Amino acid sequence: MKLLFLFILTSTICVGQSNSKIDTNNYLGADVEVIADFPGGTKALMKYLQDSVITKINITKQESYILKTAYTKFVIEGDGKITNVKIIRSSNIVRVDSLFKRAIERMPNWKPTTVNGQTKKQDFNLPLRIELK
Repeated sequence: MKLLFLFILTSTICVGQSNSKIDTNNYLGADVEVIADFPGGTKALMKYLQDSVITKINITKQESYILKTAYTKFVIEGDGKITNVKIIRSSNIVRVDSLFKRAIERMPNWKPTTVNGQTKKQDFNLPLRIELK
């Protein structure tokens, strides 16, 4: 069976409410000049995921009935490194989730977000949708 994958890049800015003051040195506000970007852009990210995840997955017909879109959340630090990788929604197949998480952890450094000339960290959500063809 051939696998086809689709993904939609979504970046989120997560600011929780707390009684403490917001650290404005790391806060990603409205004056964003450059949003974090994978080296080579979206096409390069799609190829990276294809090579790192999709080509390594072998899904049975039975598993295809329970397969869902997996979502990961991670932080792109001010230096472009990827940290705090978490699967926030499982694909329902543990080995798919593991491959996806490992691929995100091993990504090359991204071009970081820039705000007012300074690099800032950014929370990022990335879905991985796999379809059988």
